[in-house]
Amino acid sequence: MIALRDDHAATIRLGERIGAGGEGAVHAVVERPDQVAKIYVKPLPKEQVSKLEAMIGAGDESLRTVAAWPTRLLYSGTRPVGFTMPRLRAQHALHELFGPRTRQERFPNAHWRFLIHTSSNLARGFSVLHERGIVVGDVNSNNVVVGRDSTARFIDCDSFQFRVGEALYPCNVGVPDYQPPELQHADLSRVVRLPEHDLFGLAVIIFQLLFVGKHPFAGVLPPGVVGTGAIGANVAARRFFYHREASQRGLRPPPGSPTLAAVTPEMARLFTQAFLGAPERRPAADTWVGALADLERRTITCAKNPVHRHVRDAGCPWCELERHGLHYFLVPGRPRPVAYGVDESIWARCSNDDVERMWREISAVRAPALLPSTIAPSRRYVPTPLRLWSTKRRTAYAAGATAAVAATAAAIATGHAIFTLLILVAAGIGAVAGRPDARAAMRRLWQRESEARKAFVAVAADYAREARAGRFSTERSELAALRAQLLEQQRRMDHEIAAVRLQRAQRACFAHLAATPVAVDPFTSRLLRAAGITSAACMTRERLRGAAGLSGRQRAALLRWREDLEIVFFRRNPRWTDPKGERDVRLRHARARMKAAARLSRGAATLCAIAADIEQRRPGLARRGRELGEVLWQASADARVPTLLYKTWT
Repeated sequence: MIALRDDHAATIRLGERIGAGGEGAVHAVVERPDQVAKIYVKPLPKEQVSKLEAMIGAGDESLRTVAAWPTRLLYSGTRPVGFTMPRLRAQHALHELFGPRTRQERFPNAHWRFLIHTSSNLARGFSVLHERGIVVGDVNSNNVVVGRDSTARFIDCDSFQFRVGEALYPCNVGVPDYQPPELQHADLSRVVRLPEHDLFGLAVIIFQLLFVGKHPFAGVLPPGVVGTGAIGANVAARRFFYHREASQRGLRPPPGSPTLAAVTPEMARLFTQAFLGAPERRPAADTWVGALADLERRTITCAKNPVHRHVRDAGCPWCELERHGLHYFLVPGRPRPVAYGVDESIWARCSNDDVERMWREISAVRAPALLPSTIAPSRRYVPTPLRLWSTKRRTAYAAGATAAVAATAAAIATGHAIFTLLILVAAGIGAVAGRPDARAAMRRLWQRESEARKAFVAVAADYAREARAGRFSTERSELAALRAQLLEQQRRMDHEIAAVRLQRAQRACFAHLAATPVAVDPFTSRLLRAAGITSAACMTRERLRGAAGLSGRQRAALLRWREDLEIVFFRRNPRWTDPKGERDVRLRHARARMKAAARLSRGAATLCAIAADIEQRRPGLARRGRELGEVLWQASADARVPTLLYKTWT
């Protein structure tokens, strides 16, 4: 069990891990059941520590009511590693309220009025934050949790834009689906967020809650529209698919969507103002609270279906959608209809023609030109002299040479050869002993070459990848595989549905055979029972082979009898369906197509971004590679020294 220290010198022991994300993990706190601890994976920079300290100092009861606000900083030794915050029990991510499946599982009693009330609570939370100058910045449905009582709270508060005095702690991230048009192509790390940026994301979430998960900027584009069709691109182009003038531009909401007639005229006006108006005219959070309160007052129970809620003096949109097989609200505990939760509008929004249109856009993206993938030397490198002839070395050899000359002269003058030989040996030993050891200098050369090679290999690998445009080719290949998958998906789905129906028919036929007794004479019946054969379902070739006393003709007759039963059964029941199995297949393929289509729709933009990044990185990598290559090639030349030039016998 990991023990940490908080900023009040109290010991905090981490319990079970509750959740994890890209930045770190959230753990229970043993000493404080009402608290949890967020522990970061990477060391915290000073700016983040200062931001957390400022947030903890500014925390009050109002903030802790609407957000999982940091309460104390946690240390491992003297290093900050995380913080504590209130534990939000029985809370679920906001997006689980959007779809009918997860809503019935997590919020079985949630009807449309519940969604209205949740929207109002969320707007109140934004109002509390904006009153204190706090901007969420990264508004999205994963940063809000909802309780069974419709209360909404913000999480991941450490990413909020927060200001204390002159110090501004920015929010550097954002999901394009919830960012306003003016920030779609902006570098968010350099943007000072404003409340009106949050108000766009708030309007999107309220729309998704009231329109059962439909995004206001997702729909069917008219033929010939240039672009990927991604939600971020639609936001930048201000394609509000539910506006009354959208049809004049050829924009259509996804099939199975409610219209703006499902809400009050005031709510429809606020949505239009938030999505199409100027940033400074976007409705404030308090404005949404008032409009939602009016919508809730004017909401009544449907006369035909007690779980439906709709605006007074307007038809029930949910009953109309149910007539098309889309069940968005169900009685708790009642089995789900076959078409429950299967929104197959993706097949209309992403037909094979649309896939080919997106692929043409992808094919039109020009790949970066291929360059030589290696960085080669531009000249011949000559080893640098070792410079071992220091003063000490010269002195040693000069002394030895002087001694040798003096000894030779003495030998000639006196005629004592042995004495001369001894002097020469002593001079040689003295010279060698005084010679500096070159191995230390060579070790430095080898180490320099090794370090230069490591640095060059790393940069050369990056350059080779960019020179061959490897990232571009990989992404394009994956998109091509995605295109082939989408083009063949309808055929695969039909094949799987046929297989599900066949399995259902085979199970029904087996049940029919199991209920059909074997009609034979008593003696043969005893032989069959001895072999464990009591019905036509047991009448298999292996079982009959194990029945002692049966002739080959009898076995063949019994098998033909079983086959005749199967033929008659399928003739009387030519069409078989498996509603649940077929629904699961359709749902799985619809989800897979939605995910694949989203990526393919972004394919052209992704490839353009990769190509631009490759072109931008190439010159710097080439320049850095040449610089490091110069160092390596010279170091390699310096290290190629014959052994006799540096080896000594000292």
